[in-house]
Amino acid sequence: MQKQITMKIIGQLAIIIALFLTGKFIEVFFSLPLPGSIIGMFLLLIALHLGILKVEKIKEVSDFFLNNMMFFFIPATVSIVASYTILEGNLVAILSVIILSIIITNTAIALIVQHIASKKDKKNG
Repeated sequence: MQKQITMKIIGQLAIIIALFLTGKFIEVFFSLPLPGSIIGMFLLLIALHLGILKVEKIKEVSDFFLNNMMFFFIPATVSIVASYTILEGNLVAILSVIILSIIITNTAIALIVQHIASKKDKKNG
């Protein structure tokens, strides 16, 4: 039983890694300015949207990554703290960009959720 679960998780991880590596290949082959990891996420989105890939095929690994997302931010945070002297002269500009990005992102999310909710309300009644 444990072996089946382990093989299932390895298979799900292989799908995620394959999409990442495909995105990396596309980035390098076409010399795109977009990171391969982002291209891989778009490929995942397209595969899920078109029904090529079902959520159930990657659910456990995806849940693991989502539940442990904070661990993936630790290296970036440490790098920022270690590079503080480089950032020091541009602190106001950087904080302005961060705050503006948060406002734009939250506004976009709110508008999308509102749009989806209104479509759902129209559909239900």
